[in-house]
Amino acid sequence: MKVLDLFCGGGGASEGLRQAGIASTLAIDNWKAALETHAVNHPNTEHLKADLGVIDPSTLGRFDFIWGSPPCPEFSTGKTNRNPRVGLILVKKFIEIVEEVKPRAWVMENVPGIRKWLPKVPFATKLDAADYGVPQNRPRVFAGQFIVPLATNA
Repeated sequence: MKVLDLFCGGGGASEGLRQAGIASTLAIDNWKAALETHAVNHPNTEHLKADLGVIDPSTLGRFDFIWGSPPCPEFSTGKTNRNPRVGLILVKKFIEIVEEVKPRAWVMENVPGIRKWLPKVPFATKLDAADYGVPQNRPRVFAGQFIVPLATNA
């Protein structure tokens, strides 16, 4: 299975996917230190330092699954002077990539504050990490085309 991890950061999502038996094929981020960390944690993944805001989606090739976590500060209640319209630039770029690549499934993860700003997506739901065995309440919105896993600690 070919898996694309967008806005990959240090590799948290890729690690979760790995633990689920799904290896990331290509990881992209524009933050050099995060990408270097990802490369240490996932040495068999191809890494690309690129600004996803300007990348041409047609150059990425085909993937079966896309995961993406666009930057969340503009939607987070923890930030004062938020500007969701600025944050939406990369969210819309993520959707553009999904539309070009046409994966079998995709997930975009972000803070709950994004929900009212989301462009039209096939599905969006709020899940809390505590319902899946993580020892903290960590609500997140997951949007995309995927099957919601059953909670393990509900």
